[in-house]
Amino acid sequence: ASAGSRNWSSITSSADGTKLAAVVNGGDIYTSADGGVTWVDRASAGSRNWSSITSSADGTKISGAVQNGFIYTSFDGGTTWVAETAPGTHAWNAIVFSSDGSTLVGVEGGGDIYISTDGGATFVDHVGTPNVSAAQGFYVSADGSTLIGQDASDHILRRSSDSGSTWTKIFGEISISSWAATASKLIAFDGTDTLYVSTDNGTTWVTHTGQGIYDWDALNVSTDSIKLYGSSDNDCQEYVSMNDGVSWSPLNVSSNCSRIGVSVDGQTLLVHGSDGLLRLSHDGGSTWVAQDYPGVLSWDTVAVSANASRYAAGEGSRGYLWVNNAPLTVTVSNTGGETTQPTNLGGGMIVRSGPNAPSVQSLPGSS
Repeated sequence: ASAGSRNWSSITSSADGTKLAAVVNGGDIYTSADGGVTWVDRASAGSRNWSSITSSADGTKISGAVQNGFIYTSFDGGTTWVAETAPGTHAWNAIVFSSDGSTLVGVEGGGDIYISTDGGATFVDHVGTPNVSAAQGFYVSADGSTLIGQDASDHILRRSSDSGSTWTKIFGEISISSWAATASKLIAFDGTDTLYVSTDNGTTWVTHTGQGIYDWDALNVSTDSIKLYGSSDNDCQEYVSMNDGVSWSPLNVSSNCSRIGVSVDGQTLLVHGSDGLLRLSHDGGSTWVAQDYPGVLSWDTVAVSANASRYAAGEGSRGYLWVNNAPLTVTVSNTGGETTQPTNLGGGMIVRSGPNAPSVQSLPGSS
């Protein structure tokens, strides 16, 4: 069955993009086991004001958060659900699973972070933690021990190496405008002139000045941490660096000053072209093919699965989703209303979209 046109607020997927789960604000949870071709209404979870959803890398553990309500968790891919009453009811901004499903992080509107290190069985309230905003980016390591988030008030990056118990400022008092993280690399731009690159999640770093000529609007890292990607807000050009940001080479494509979807090896790329068409590259950006079938739209976000078998793009204002469900096969979901948006489809990047413009959360990538 089709998921149809609904007031979708969040969607998540397994690492390979085959298992999807989506929540409706004021409705049910829907799951798909075939990359979005067919959907199952998980009415047993209840019709609620769902605000966010997350899953483990294999898609078996799924948690959904209710606005001003509880977190609900399924340990069998969505068949049965349990209310996580321990953390209580909150205005949840977002929830994030670690790849192995052992750690579940809930970020609530008041700034507190609730963390479970047993897959959701029990939670610890880290009162007084920085007002880390999941909407501005949130990284969880594969085992859940390392967390990186951006403070919603001062835009400073903070890291926890003990599953959220204590937090330290990564780059001191530097306010960050864009950043991305993988298991072994963190890159951040201060919005003016300096790019920071760390190979130990922010313990130490090197700086590259003179980056103001690019004015990085978005950053990304291939999951193998070899290639850095940047979307320049100055010339709406996509760039790649093979030497940790020392130098940058333009990719042979004109983008729409938007984010770039990246496969785990950095060979398959997807961008929103300046003419409104999506463009796909299978050779690391040397050549590009326009994707005429989805058409010209104001795509908000793009994503590529870690293994490059799927790519997707979402247009949030009208609710369009373009997904290829297998190589050389594409489908378009356009029901005239808000439909599902792509998320967790590659490069370690989760894109969470709903009725409003999409926000980005970083998760560890999976090969």
